[in-house]
Amino acid sequence: MTYNSKRILLCIDDSESSKHAVDYVAGLARGDDRFVINIFHTVGPVPVELREFSGAENPKTEEHLDSELQQKQDDWARMAKSEARPLLENAMLQLSALGIPTSTVTTLLLKHGEDFISEILRTASGNRCGTIVVGQSSFPWF
Repeated sequence: MTYNSKRILLCIDDSESSKHAVDYVAGLARGDDRFVINIFHTVGPVPVELREFSGAENPKTEEHLDSELQQKQDDWARMAKSEARPLLENAMLQLSALGIPTSTVTTLLLKHGEDFISEILRTASGNRCGTIVVGQSSFPWF
């Protein structure tokens, strides 16, 4: 697969460093219509209380509890994604205000997995991004 340095994966959250990262990327891409910017944000991880339950002796009860847990996880993911959408929209507006055409910007919203760094690399690879810019508050597990 060929990667292109003018294809940028911009990883953001709601931190001040993300705003600076958006400014940085706008500075790189301004005036060059060959740039493609993919704004990437993950929601999650799923709260501990929604990850698993203690189980049940009765298979019917187990099935019911499992279904109930899955519904709660789905509800949480839906709510988290809807709360994150304004973050992506604001980053796109910020880029637009800095002279980047919105036609060259896409947004990606993913559910947080166990290995955030691998998710970034996998997403960059899938989008053939040769440049990754991360504007996140911190990586406490680093």
